[in-house]
Amino acid sequence: LDKENVSGTSPVKSIQRFVLITIYFATYGVENSVTRSMFGSAVPIWETKTSWLSSEDECSWYGIKCDKFGNVQGIDMRGNGVSGSLPGEVKHLKRSLIHLDLSENFIYSDGNDLAWLGELHQLEFLDLHSNYFEYEGFPNFLPASLKTIDFSHNLFHGVLDGSAFQKLVNLEYLEISGNNYNSNIPKELIQLPSLAYLYADNAGLTGDLSFISDMPSIYELWLDNNPNIGGMIPASIGKATTLASLSLANIGLTGTIPPAMGSLTGLVQIWLTNNTLSGTIPSELSSLTGLQILRTESNELSGEMPLQLCELRGQGDDQLKVLTSDCLIPDPEVICPCCTCCEAPCSDDELKVSVETVLKTNNLWPKTRPNYQKSAYQWLKDDPLLQTYPGWKVLQRFAIACFYYSTYQIDTYARLENNGIPTWNSRDGWITETNECSWFGIQCEDGEIITMKLPFNNLTGSIPPEIEIIAGSLSYLDISGNPIANTNSDLSWMSTLTKLTHLDLHSSKLQNDGVPSQLAVMVELEYLDISDAMFSGSINGNAFAPLTKLQYLAMGGNNFNSQVPSEIISLPKLKQFYIEESSLTGDISFISEMSSTLIDLRIGGNTQLEGSIPASIDKLIMLTSLSISNCNVGGSIPSQLGHLTKLRNILLQNNHLIGRFPEELSKLTRLEIFKAQKNDMSGSVPEDVCTLRNYSSSGGVLTALTTDCLLLPRVEVQCTCCTCCGEVCDEYSHVSISSILNSIGVLVTEATTGAGYTKHAAQWMIATDEGIAQTFSVEKVIQRYALACIYFATFQIANEYTTAIEEGNNNEPQVIEWKNSNDWITNQDECSWYGITCNEEGLITGIDLSYNELTGSTFPTEIGLLNATLEYLDIGGNHIACSGEDLYWIADMPVLKHFDIHLNNFYYEGIPPVFANHPSLEYIDISYTLFYGALEANDFGQGNTNLKHLEMGGNWYSSTVPTELASLPSLERLHIRDADLMGDVSSFFEYLGSNMVELWLDANPSLGGSIPSSTIASSSKLVSLSLTECNLTGTIPSEMGLLSDLQDLLLYKNNFRGPIPEELGNLKHLETLEIDHNNLTGDMPLEICILMVDAIGNLQTLVTDCSIDCACCTSCST
Repeated sequence: LDKENVSGTSPVKSIQRFVLITIYFATYGVENSVTRSMFGSAVPIWETKTSWLSSEDECSWYGIKCDKFGNVQGIDMRGNGVSGSLPGEVKHLKRSLIHLDLSENFIYSDGNDLAWLGELHQLEFLDLHSNYFEYEGFPNFLPASLKTIDFSHNLFHGVLDGSAFQKLVNLEYLEISGNNYNSNIPKELIQLPSLAYLYADNAGLTGDLSFISDMPSIYELWLDNNPNIGGMIPASIGKATTLASLSLANIGLTGTIPPAMGSLTGLVQIWLTNNTLSGTIPSELSSLTGLQILRTESNELSGEMPLQLCELRGQGDDQLKVLTSDCLIPDPEVICPCCTCCEAPCSDDELKVSVETVLKTNNLWPKTRPNYQKSAYQWLKDDPLLQTYPGWKVLQRFAIACFYYSTYQIDTYARLENNGIPTWNSRDGWITETNECSWFGIQCEDGEIITMKLPFNNLTGSIPPEIEIIAGSLSYLDISGNPIANTNSDLSWMSTLTKLTHLDLHSSKLQNDGVPSQLAVMVELEYLDISDAMFSGSINGNAFAPLTKLQYLAMGGNNFNSQVPSEIISLPKLKQFYIEESSLTGDISFISEMSSTLIDLRIGGNTQLEGSIPASIDKLIMLTSLSISNCNVGGSIPSQLGHLTKLRNILLQNNHLIGRFPEELSKLTRLEIFKAQKNDMSGSVPEDVCTLRNYSSSGGVLTALTTDCLLLPRVEVQCTCCTCCGEVCDEYSHVSISSILNSIGVLVTEATTGAGYTKHAAQWMIATDEGIAQTFSVEKVIQRYALACIYFATFQIANEYTTAIEEGNNNEPQVIEWKNSNDWITNQDECSWYGITCNEEGLITGIDLSYNELTGSTFPTEIGLLNATLEYLDIGGNHIACSGEDLYWIADMPVLKHFDIHLNNFYYEGIPPVFANHPSLEYIDISYTLFYGALEANDFGQGNTNLKHLEMGGNWYSSTVPTELASLPSLERLHIRDADLMGDVSSFFEYLGSNMVELWLDANPSLGGSIPSSTIASSSKLVSLSLTECNLTGTIPSEMGLLSDLQDLLLYKNNFRGPIPEELGNLKHLETLEIDHNNLTGDMPLEICILMVDAIGNLQTLVTDCSIDCACCTSCST
């Protein structure tokens, strides 16, 4: 019946098909003694037999897996209702079968008829578990190739003979549970060199545990429910350093738990339950910092759970999540306040127990506790989902319920006028049965709370100490702007938050005497804001000494009456330090001793802060903002301030500065705001500093410059360019959006009343951004304007090519919207707008709006305003239609590296000259635009020193390929497919650079010539060469066999002639060779065919004409 399917196939395919058919008829609905006793005459049949005994290739039959040559490598019939017995014909798969899984079926065998397994010399995986294989001892005929064996839950019995294991030197995984051996574990099994996993629970084993230290690679060892093993846990177990999981429950153990187990630092799981172990639990186990499960209940242990072990609870992802002992109150044998379960049966799922048990075992029983804790307990007790929670989750919900009842409408001094105590502004989800990770302000990771973000939410009362329950996972806490009222001793909860990286308490009412000393434990802190928190007294430097990771520190608005301690001054990673209006005392000279990482320093409003600005301030090389206003600082402005070329803002007003403005300030080309009014300075502002006021001529961005330059009663400082003079200057004034836009040539009056995208962009900027402009740098204003121009020029703007339309509200055609415009044209920071990437300074470096349905008849030239930072621009795959002449701005983009406009409608004759010799461009894609006309030699040149990737296909050049393209010094990838190229390609190859990795010139039918044998080998880095559907002639050069990195060679649909060079057999990395539809002759060389053998080459696809004699080709063309 199957002869048509095997006719013409190889003998190997015929044999393996016969073997599989034999398996089918031996196990499909075939009764045996097991099925008779279980089902009577109703023999089970296979649950799935898709394609079996069909005309389809046997590799497609259910459960069969083949290699790429069609040889059966795997048979997987797990749980498929297989019965009968296995036929010996399976041995004929000995050359290919690697994986055999027949587990969870109804197969019966007396074991002796499985000797054919020994002939499967490639077999690595054998799983027969949960069947009815009967065998005395352990089979001694298994092949040495096996790495995994699972014989569990069969009918094996008798003594384990060590000789059966001697040759299994590759065995890594062995499961023999659920059998009845009545035997100890032989030394030949113990000493197997690769054995990492041994599961032998409930297997009738005897002996003791002295063998464990002799297992060289053991990782998991489970011997549960073998009560005749007995004895003690030997101290030598400390030598089994590879152990990660040890399960010895109910095996008759006596004696103590040896302290030596503490040296097994890789242990993650330990089960010792249901034995008669005595003594105390050794503190050495606390060395097992990766331990997640420790089960010791149902023993005769005593004493207290070591404190060090309790401290492992709640310490991150590797925390000790399950810890059990006989600790049930009121008569605990082991005192354990941190255990997750105290009474058998316990669970590895962290225990679904009552609230009382969880709270008792964690010393949190609320009978004599405050009202908020009783309320939390009562709510949690009534939770209908309580019994679905593990113990740690019960505690977590209890902790934040305490937080809620301690801060929701509690009468401190937060009472509103005539309105009583305020309620939380938002409490979505709180104190409901929903997952606490979904509650307002809460974020989790793996179910554990990592973030509490509740700023300005009308929290009252005080923070409860129960927050320590989630201290092991909490990394972000923001309760700023709330009238909470912890004071001094009430801040003890802070001492447990050792994992915090972000803490924001600003504008709260904590009323502490000095800075809380508890901060010292928060060694992971990167962000700390305690400004306006009603702190007073001296600053305790010891609280900051350990905070070596701190980058942001805000302390302003308190009443410290103290100097800045040296511990803050020496913080190594501090970037932002704000301590304005905090009654600081002492000398300002400390600022030069701060870390060179400092970016923003604000110490203004401290009227007792004296001294002069130190000359050594130039050590702060990263400084962008300096505020020392309203202090008592004297001396002159040091010239070294001009060395800090990143400075944007300098606020020195209302001090006692003297002297002249140093010329060196003119070097601060990024300076935006300089305020120095209300001082005692004299002289004039240097003209070179004034040039910073003219953005267009010098690149300066100085928009606010204030000094004591009033004419009356007398001029103290001569200034021809100041924006404000003397006391009338508003300390918080800022330059308007309009003035900034005017400074870059945007006449706002005309822009807002005219037409087009510039009108809309300017209108939006003034209407939306004017109120918050003081938070922007000038550069941010300008780049927001540039992006607004892009949006209003390309969002739903029709052109002659916009065919992508949708129905409008009045059934009128409407140009499609951007596919994604998230955050665009909102007051959100433009760096968060879809497709925008910024650097650390918030300046735009990348724009990716590819395939986003941009339309319109122009791409705005205002993008040139981003010329200082823009490196990446991709607007490919859109519907923009404009002339290539509109791309002139590219020539003025000195850092642009990536430019992509493919699949748009930019029309231009030839190639726009803006690309020629552009020094920074590395990637250009102008494919499938509307470029046409001849390619010129000067389109690209040696000045394109960094150009690595050039895409030009899909246009109409009607031109030869300039040899100048071939010789670009860094070019690695050149793709000019389907571009109407013509002429002879030979000379192009002669100039081809040695860096070329990919060359694709396909689908250019007028492109002729041959591949020159004399020069092709010089392109030694070629990985992919595709010259299909052209008009190439000549022979395939044998020298191509020297291109040792070549992976893809595609030459189909040309006019190549002659034999296929055997030298191509040298290309060991070749994966694809397609040379069909040519005029080649002869046979496929054996050297090429051999590349399809895994051990020799990587060739996956080989296609030629059917006229070529090729026994190894994957297909042929007629």
